[in-house]
Amino acid sequence: MAADRSDPHETHIEIHKALYRERIIDAAIEMVAEDGIAKASMAALAQRARIGRATLYKYFPDVEHALLAHAEREVNECQAALRSVIAQEPDPVLQLRRCIEALLHYFAGRRHQLYWAALEQAGLSSAAAARLQVLMAGLPQIFVATIAAGMAEGRFRPDLRPAIHGLVIFKMIVSLHDPIRIGQLTERDATTAVWQLVGEGTLPRQTHGRDDTAHATTSG
Repeated sequence: MAADRSDPHETHIEIHKALYRERIIDAAIEMVAEDGIAKASMAALAQRARIGRATLYKYFPDVEHALLAHAEREVNECQAALRSVIAQEPDPVLQLRRCIEALLHYFAGRRHQLYWAALEQAGLSSAAAARLQVLMAGLPQIFVATIAAGMAEGRFRPDLRPAIHGLVIFKMIVSLHDPIRIGQLTERDATTAVWQLVGEGTLPRQTHGRDDTAHATTSG
């Protein structure tokens, strides 16, 4: 077995850089959410992050790139949460249910609310908006793969089209983002409503009642 030849000094530097980057990203989100994009500048960001301007420019060329870095971080964490749900739950039906719960829970979280408020105020450029769409593109695929796996096991209706139905379910969840954010809809009510529609449309008729009973027991 080869010995670990990593330089402890270099490792310490990389950890230090990562911490600085996280601090800058958090400061950018807070700054835009609290003060608005009109007051957002690299000078203000450096002050809020408590670092020098020269150091700041080593990490990001402007505030928009710091906001996009946060978007990428959020999407990666959301994907990890969905994959964790799937890894912990062997039943495809419950995997789908838990993924719906996880995504709605993410929307209801304070960190996401702060992040979304910052993005709304930022007025992203067309290039940044396109980058954000690319980052989000992988999330529906988790629902697509879950439906496909469930169909292979006979747990979902055989006439479903995973690529279409997975995307539709994802878009349905995303459409509830604003009602949850402004308090028009609770996370619990949103989860119940989505599952009532999804369960009715995806589960085989002969097992639908059984799965509803299982859900009632597990969500107790």
